[in-house]
Amino acid sequence: MAEKHLTAVPSRAALYVRVSTTRQDDGFSPEAQVRTATEYCDANGFRVVETVKDVDWSGGWSVRPGLDELRDLAEARKIDVVVVAVRDRWARGLLAQVLKEEFEELGVRVVALDSRGDDSPEGQLADGVMDLFSGYEKKRVVRRMFGGKLERARKGQVVATRVPKYGYRNSEDRKTYVVDEEKMAVVRRIFRMIGVEGMTLRSTRKALETEGTPSPSGRPRWVERTIKEIVQNDVYRPHYSKDIAELVTARQMSPEVFADLDPEQPYGVWWFNTRKNVTRPDVEVGPGGRREYRKRRVTTKKPEKDHIAVLVPDAGVPLEWVEAARVYLGSNRFPNSNSPKVFELSGGMLRCERCGMVLQVYHRKERRRKTQPDYFYYRCSTKVREGKDACGVPPSYRREDLDGMAWTFVKTLLSNPELLKKGLDEMVRQEEKLLRGDPAGEARRWLKKAEACEKESGLLLDLYLKGKIDEAAFDAKRIEIEERKDHAMVEAAKSKSRTSRLASLMEARETLVEKYAATTSERLKNLSPEGRQRIYRMMGLRATVDEGPTLLLGGRLIEAIGEEGRTTLENATEIALESGYLKSAGRTPQNTMRARLSVDVRDNPETPFAQTAPGVYRLREPN
Repeated sequence: MAEKHLTAVPSRAALYVRVSTTRQDDGFSPEAQVRTATEYCDANGFRVVETVKDVDWSGGWSVRPGLDELRDLAEARKIDVVVVAVRDRWARGLLAQVLKEEFEELGVRVVALDSRGDDSPEGQLADGVMDLFSGYEKKRVVRRMFGGKLERARKGQVVATRVPKYGYRNSEDRKTYVVDEEKMAVVRRIFRMIGVEGMTLRSTRKALETEGTPSPSGRPRWVERTIKEIVQNDVYRPHYSKDIAELVTARQMSPEVFADLDPEQPYGVWWFNTRKNVTRPDVEVGPGGRREYRKRRVTTKKPEKDHIAVLVPDAGVPLEWVEAARVYLGSNRFPNSNSPKVFELSGGMLRCERCGMVLQVYHRKERRRKTQPDYFYYRCSTKVREGKDACGVPPSYRREDLDGMAWTFVKTLLSNPELLKKGLDEMVRQEEKLLRGDPAGEARRWLKKAEACEKESGLLLDLYLKGKIDEAAFDAKRIEIEERKDHAMVEAAKSKSRTSRLASLMEARETLVEKYAATTSERLKNLSPEGRQRIYRMMGLRATVDEGPTLLLGGRLIEAIGEEGRTTLENATEIALESGYLKSAGRTPQNTMRARLSVDVRDNPETPFAQTAPGVYRLREPN
């Protein structure tokens, strides 16, 4: 069976294995796929040079770690054939054909052991039908599973998840909720503290933590946003017969479910089908130029007409408490942590060296004295979430200190246009390498598939007008062709978007070199915090900080240049000793350095140093 796939006998083979979940059954397990493909290679005299696996990656994605590894092998001319045990392990739907054509352009054949065709037009047609059917089958399974959940919700049943709403637990038949009195008492206490006692989110959080009440995740620390979500969730609001009748009028509940209710009994409302989640793959250049793969989840809100209301047992929270708490929270909004100052290293650029978590921004107003300035800090996320004893780093870092350290180093880079251009050119080269295969060619192939669907639609219409197919067959085939065309257009857009990041990077290169590198020192000194942050993002800047505080600067540009920025008191002390600024280090070099700087700033009007905070110094800006 397998020999008919090839017109020539390649010698070097790569085995490709994919499972879309770590719980794949034995029939499609990685071991079973490797065993089947290896037996085929042994029988046909192929030498297996590599086995590539993609675990927990969808066959509908053209970006996968293992697939990119195969592209590397193909471009390096290290393989002649890719062998897959089952065709839909390679890819599903039209994507299988597009990938096959991509590898054929690199001189590599793709052999699927369950293929029904050969290299003839008829054989390619048979394989194309198999690809389309596998894509259709995947969609059909997804639709059937979601349709089953939708039907359960319409019948008034909760679609049970592993973790139910806080204060409830799943019933034994998993069709509704049962009140968990111990946790629901906490929910009632939250509504009382906010709706009756007028406590803020922060005060409520602190009260719960002081009492030792575990959060919904089981941790000792509560998150204010979690408390706000509890107050806003309709599952805790009592709904009476009049409220529920309005849900029936809005077609968010069936009349049959409404007819079976006790008109005197209040209910909570659990909402289903309110959001759509789409997971997409992404790849970026990581440390050392390595590719880093991520799955990004995009959530969009569905129209209210699609929402389905499912009734659950009443939480026992008085309606007036719920309404009062919601009204109070309407005027108790989350403060904008970036206002009125901009945190230049915010947005994920700054992480804790100890635990690796992103540092959060924090703005504390001084309310006791109006003349006292406000304070701005960075704080470790782990410390905020798990308490002051977690992580082992200081409670906070002053914004002025860390932002100043980073800008001092970056400004030095901007003063060296040649070094800056070298690093930016290397970033562009890495991004070009990241664009596996030929995105433009891949987009053309998808558009070609879309054009073929257009032609197929025309032929189908001719058959219908000539009376050779009936209306039902025409509609069914037309819908199937339109779905294939829409899929091809979406994939073509994705392929084109893969080049957008490269275009943005090239534009950033021109901006940094031509605009900022040529900027005078005076203009750089007056650059706004927003302008500095824009430069950091163009550079792909990343920073970590430890208890020193030691600020270690990295990221794509700094790695491409081959330098790293580290600002520490230890470094400053060493430089001061070498230059003669310090005559001796004493028994505690860092304290000696601090004392020397303090005296210099206090007594020497010509000192090149400035004090920004107690114990924190930096070079003055040049005039």
